[in-house]
Amino acid sequence: MKINKFRTLRSQFSVLLLSALAIVQCVSIWLFMEERRETNLYSLSKDSASRVLAVADKLDISPPEIDSLILQLSSSIDFKLHLGTSPMTGSPASEALSSFHDNIEAIQNHLGIDPARKISVALFDPFLASRLDTNTQLFSKHDSEELVVSAQLQNGQWLNARVDTGGPPFRWAWPAIISLSLTTVTVFAIIYYLVGWISTPLQTLAEKTEGFSQGLTVVPTPMTGPIEVQRLSATFDEMAENVSKLIAERSTMLAALGHDLRSPITAMRLRLEMIEDAETRERIENCLNEMQALVESALSLAKGTQSNGPSEKIALHDLLEKLCSEINENSGPVFVHIKDACSVTTEPESLKRAIRNIIENAVLYGNEATVQLEVIDQNAQISIADKGPGIPENARKEVFQAFVRLETSRSRQTGGSGLGLAIAKMTIDRFQGSIHIQSNSPHGSKFVVLLPIINELP
Repeated sequence: MKINKFRTLRSQFSVLLLSALAIVQCVSIWLFMEERRETNLYSLSKDSASRVLAVADKLDISPPEIDSLILQLSSSIDFKLHLGTSPMTGSPASEALSSFHDNIEAIQNHLGIDPARKISVALFDPFLASRLDTNTQLFSKHDSEELVVSAQLQNGQWLNARVDTGGPPFRWAWPAIISLSLTTVTVFAIIYYLVGWISTPLQTLAEKTEGFSQGLTVVPTPMTGPIEVQRLSATFDEMAENVSKLIAERSTMLAALGHDLRSPITAMRLRLEMIEDAETRERIENCLNEMQALVESALSLAKGTQSNGPSEKIALHDLLEKLCSEINENSGPVFVHIKDACSVTTEPESLKRAIRNIIENAVLYGNEATVQLEVIDQNAQISIADKGPGIPENARKEVFQAFVRLETSRSRQTGGSGLGLAIAKMTIDRFQGSIHIQSNSPHGSKFVVLLPIINELP
């Protein structure tokens, strides 16, 4: 089975870990930047409010003729003052900085300024203000946020200050970045090793399980990984060994029974000739024929689980054409269609016996069989369709079990021993293939056999 490396435990856990680290670091950087922004705004707001209150106090006690001079001397490149009839903190382009208002009283007391003076602080959007009022000037084309402070004078006017919030240029904190990178690489390397330490023996166990399901011999491997994984691997090896012994004992028992029963059946056939009554002799002969068929089926079942010789490369299309020709002469009409020629590695006699069981079953219940061979996704697909009554969907797995017959009369005239399909499935599974049943529209069933190919023949 081809494994997608990006879907393995190690790959998925690595991606998940890197994603989690990236998300955590991004959130940390965002929180740091927000905290830095809030700190800068608070410090700038406190300083700006102090300057505005100090200037407002001087404007209240100075003659109006020197107001413009005071404003000019108190302003700077990033701190601009002007008088207006309304506070800028109340304009549509402003958003009140409510978190700072609790500290205004403390600033007023520190400067010795009348606490009754109205003062407010807000964030100001200069781009929105410039769209609302074309006379609004910008500190910078790149600053999307300013700070405005408004304080009311004794004459009812408002002293407004626009403060540039542009801080120092952003600089990469290289020590922090290097520390973060080293931490990420170290954590990732440790986790990658630990996950591989756990997943590697699990992958080996999965491969052994897949091979065992296809009839391959399980070879015990050195146990690695955590103690839980080692116990799992050891338990599987022990279970596979016990199952293999059980299958071997069953096959040996069936073969022994088959051979031992042949002798008394042969002796009974000899004594059968001594019976004079023709009707009685015919009934006993029918019973012996049924016993003989059961014995042969048991021997075939035993052979189906065992190797009958070395595997070899064969031309599957030639095997099917010869087999269908034989069945067509002896059992009934069989039509064969070869779409693609291909080769497989198998035991020819075992595979031939398995395919024969399926075709003969189709001829028996469907009066005729249509066999088709084609290559699909590097697999040889053999389709065997009939025109019989069909197989119910809930019984399509059951028919591959030993001694199961959908025909319930149990008569030898209308069916076999119920071992043919079981033998076919065991044989095909042993060759790392598969078999399943589909509906054959408009009526009947279709048996689909898949076998891995070597290569397509020209």
